[in-house]
Amino acid sequence: FTAKRDEYYGLTELTSPNLLSVVSGDIITPTIIPGSDIDSTLGQNTNPGEQWEGQLVKIEDVEVAAPVDSNISYVGSDDGWLTTFIIGDNVDYQFDATGDILDNVISTGEAVDIVGVVDYDWGSYRLNPRDSSDITGYASADPNPNLQDVNLSHYPNPVNSTTTISFNLPAQIQQNAEVKIYNLQGQLINTLHPESNTVNWNCKNKNGTQVANGIYFYSLQTDNATITNKMILMK
Repeated sequence: FTAKRDEYYGLTELTSPNLLSVVSGDIITPTIIPGSDIDSTLGQNTNPGEQWEGQLVKIEDVEVAAPVDSNISYVGSDDGWLTTFIIGDNVDYQFDATGDILDNVISTGEAVDIVGVVDYDWGSYRLNPRDSSDITGYASADPNPNLQDVNLSHYPNPVNSTTTISFNLPAQIQQNAEVKIYNLQGQLINTLHPESNTVNWNCKNKNGTQVANGIYFYSLQTDNATITNKMILMK
């Protein structure tokens, strides 16, 4: 592609891009972030929202509320409505025929995973899916009864130097389970392979280096479910 080099709030950016050809597709892996990173109350040019502007990200287990702004944007939350963020359609304006960006994909109140590009417009940061394939059903809505009451927790909390992650996963799907540790930026820190319904994390990354104090997310993943929780490391 070709584009114009410009400057925006002290950062170099490319504007007015012109696509010449597509070499290949699906080469970008979205970064997993919490919805609070683009909280609708964040002001313009404010981190953590600003650091994700223009980036392809993924927010998991999003509950979607009723549409706002004449049905062209929605409100979502991934933390039980403690924080909210806006789901918009700025990548492909009103990409479905009705102009309702989610109506043909999900019903409000369902929990879904959403991939999209972050921008700032109309007074808030927004997550903008590229098309309907960026919105996928979340495992909590899976009809399999074996996955309905899986609890995920850790002890101690806050974490000091090690923590035990516990869950009540059914034995028949336990062998395929992994626990992945992510930092606040959604970067994968380590992958743990439990042999039972518990697994210990020594607060080190996959290279064996001790990680810094802060907030981390641990995600229990199977073939049918992904369940995520938060921990605080204070050494």
